[in-house]
Amino acid sequence: MLQRYGQKWALQIRNVATKENNLVQRAKMHENPSKVLFIEDIRTTTYGDFARRAGQYANRLHSTYGISKGDRVLARVTKSVDSVALYMACLKLGAIYIPVNPDSEPKLFVTCDSKCDMVFRDQVPHVIKEIDLSRESKKVKPEMGVENVEKSDPACIVYTSGTTGQPKGAILTHYGLASNAESLLDAWQFVQTDVDKFNMEDVMKYLPQCTVMMGVPTYYSRILSEPRFGREHYRNVRLFVCGSAPLSPAIWDEFRNQTGHAILERYGMTEALVITSNPMDPKGRIVGSVGKAIRGTKIRIDAETSNIEIKSDSLFGGYWKNPEKTREDFTDDGYFITGDMGEIDDAGYLRILGRSKDLVITGGLNVYPKELEDQIDKMEEIAESAVIGIPHDDFGEAVVAVVCLKENKYDDKSLQQMEDKILHRLGLTNARYKVPKRVFFLHALPRNSMAKIQKNVLRLQFKETFLEGDRKKK
Repeated sequence: MLQRYGQKWALQIRNVATKENNLVQRAKMHENPSKVLFIEDIRTTTYGDFARRAGQYANRLHSTYGISKGDRVLARVTKSVDSVALYMACLKLGAIYIPVNPDSEPKLFVTCDSKCDMVFRDQVPHVIKEIDLSRESKKVKPEMGVENVEKSDPACIVYTSGTTGQPKGAILTHYGLASNAESLLDAWQFVQTDVDKFNMEDVMKYLPQCTVMMGVPTYYSRILSEPRFGREHYRNVRLFVCGSAPLSPAIWDEFRNQTGHAILERYGMTEALVITSNPMDPKGRIVGSVGKAIRGTKIRIDAETSNIEIKSDSLFGGYWKNPEKTREDFTDDGYFITGDMGEIDDAGYLRILGRSKDLVITGGLNVYPKELEDQIDKMEEIAESAVIGIPHDDFGEAVVAVVCLKENKYDDKSLQQMEDKILHRLGLTNARYKVPKRVFFLHALPRNSMAKIQKNVLRLQFKETFLEGDRKKK
């Protein structure tokens, strides 16, 4: 419409809500209803089956729980086709899907652990068991309509702790998710006949049927350690993709030597989805690099800090109810500060140099050092500790602890006993992936002039620990 500004008239562009902006509509699942979408054990689900299942969930969510556009649905669910249908049902309704964080003020909480989550009944209007919602939805007709949304409307809120350990809800929009998916269709040349699958126990059975495999470095390391893995298992695979954690050059080289495939490494994060990718042409893939910016994305390096900064069509819409953090993480000219450090070569390839903070990513999972250091330091024998991540062929990075004892009376045997004690103590209260794989003992931790522990010195000191090609080091 026309609007007057001073003495001039200007055309003001309005955002219009249409069903074409809805991610469900842009996914075009209705175009091939008979094509298989999911293989779950011996059961197959076609695009048509899945669309109807998502429609049943949408009907039940709206008719029973009043879920509509803008409402938030919290989900702690198992991995299943129904869980994906629940996600798509929320998007169909224009509702906002949120994995696990109750601070998002949801209207409905779908849980696979009702014993633990019923404590949220006072905070959430409706708390329902995952299995009960599944049964209820099967009794109703599918709602095949799609809610009109604007490009900037939220599709989901995904909580990411980043490097500070404080939860931040990244708002991902319908346009951002669709834009990133469409860019990857182009970058990775996806076609309707592609199939992606990974579960170590099922690889031998299902990988021969697949054309694409995506995984973290741990997946590839374990495949290489599988004695049954041979040419018959990857004969149909056209693309192997790796991300979420650093892939060691040793694994990249070994996988290429064994299979003839150069793993395509990419770089991404919750706030921006996939940011860069190596090219489809294997000759253009560079080991240790995460490739160039994908379509719709710009990257640059801050000359002073080496921080990677990005602009992207798929960039998140800010942190949920955290405008200060949102402003803090953007530059004045609208670039998002990723918190990772990197360098870009003359050909435009990005190489990740490390994190500006001390977050450890092991097997694609985040570990916050201070959380473990606080627990270690509580032990009566410990003077101080530092938890760091060092290169590991299997997990990308391994968590290790460097400890100073209060007394220097320990011999090799008693130091081994102390290491066992620390690992046992941490194992009682932490997920297995967080527990350090080794404990090293020093008389003193290196410090700078400000008395801060120099973790970079420790990482350098112990960096060769797990890089000897011995896959038994777990």
